[in-house]
Amino acid sequence: MDPLAPPTPLDSSLIGFAIALAALVVFYLARAPEERGWIFRLAIWTFVVKAILVFAYFEWLVWIGEFGFAYFDARGHHEQAIDMLTEIEYDVPHVTWGWFARDPGMYRLTAWTYMLFGPNTLVVRFFLISFISMSLLYLYRISKMFCDEQTARLATLLTAILPWPVLTTLNHRKEPIVQLIVLFMFYHAFRVFRQEPGWLRSVAFTFIGLVMIYPFRSGLILPFLGVMVICFVLANRNPLQGAVLAVVTILGLVILQLAVPDDSKIGLGTYGDRVEKTLDASARRAQLSGVASLLRMTGPIDIYKLPFAGAAYLILPFPPDFVGYPPAVLGNAINIFGVLLLPHMILGVWSMIRGPDWRLQLPILVFPVVFLLVIGAVHIGVIRYKLIFYPVCMIWAAIGWRIGTGLFLKLAVYGGLTLLSIPIYLNRFNLL
Repeated sequence: MDPLAPPTPLDSSLIGFAIALAALVVFYLARAPEERGWIFRLAIWTFVVKAILVFAYFEWLVWIGEFGFAYFDARGHHEQAIDMLTEIEYDVPHVTWGWFARDPGMYRLTAWTYMLFGPNTLVVRFFLISFISMSLLYLYRISKMFCDEQTARLATLLTAILPWPVLTTLNHRKEPIVQLIVLFMFYHAFRVFRQEPGWLRSVAFTFIGLVMIYPFRSGLILPFLGVMVICFVLANRNPLQGAVLAVVTILGLVILQLAVPDDSKIGLGTYGDRVEKTLDASARRAQLSGVASLLRMTGPIDIYKLPFAGAAYLILPFPPDFVGYPPAVLGNAINIFGVLLLPHMILGVWSMIRGPDWRLQLPILVFPVVFLLVIGAVHIGVIRYKLIFYPVCMIWAAIGWRIGTGLFLKLAVYGGLTLLSIPIYLNRFNLL
């Protein structure tokens, strides 16, 4: 192994793997009998396969000279956590940047894990893939609320095996934790939305989810609340009343932001700074080539790009680029499998919009669309953010798949994507 790569002792790796697997088993054994069958077996199978892939992916990253980490933020979690662990062990003032990051959850979680197992990044990744396997339960439950058993199973299976999401969860990043908490929150928020039996308890669980997500992705809190309130009022009022109440809701969120301190993570000042800095960075990156750079919003006058950016974000990274940073090249190539599901997603969305229960199904329509637009507007180059909503998009795909996507729609979508790819590739190879 490269001497600059982090140590991965066999004993702590095996112990971490065993504890993460045991936590996953206990999590599912505490569920209802029907959830200890197929979904339990799928979760265990995906965990074991991903645990093997974690080791192989780590060794590949070491072999290509990336020291076991894909992208600088993953290595930053590891390095910051080591410094934080040193401050804990020597009981000295906590001055490491990781303690005070905007969302310090992953840094702190890594430091505490290293305190128990030593600075072994594989242990952290075993726990992350355990969390991903747990999240399959909540996607399965959400799917069953709106669909039949077979569609729920298909949506869960697609989420578990699609190569790009699998690859994204093998790195030392917080996305698996964020996905688990988001699906947990949405499951219980859906129960409240539909007034399911025991919905009052789900109110408490939704609040717990908001507390849990705060140190990992604080920027999700107000958009989540806004989406759910808007869905609720639209489902229980006529369109005009719903639109008025939606505006009132948005104003209420702004008032809430004004009421909290300016330096709060959910304060209006903080959000304004985030947007301003993000748009500035986006404007700098817009000078690069590629479809993403063309769709980046560099200011308010680019608002017309919003729907196009949101639609493109669903399929990015596309078309794949086979030259450049090796982890990105690998991700680009295997993302094709997700792009192949686009016709099924389109048909699934259309069938829900045309269906008689569209009001009750608003959350699984509105939630991905809102985040597609928001992230597409200001973070179109940060592809990993798709994991926040991508599992719900698999419900769309499963619905379309079960209905039966016609040949014409497939040819239209795949043909359109092919035509889109031609000028992009010509530009990449300086043939235009």
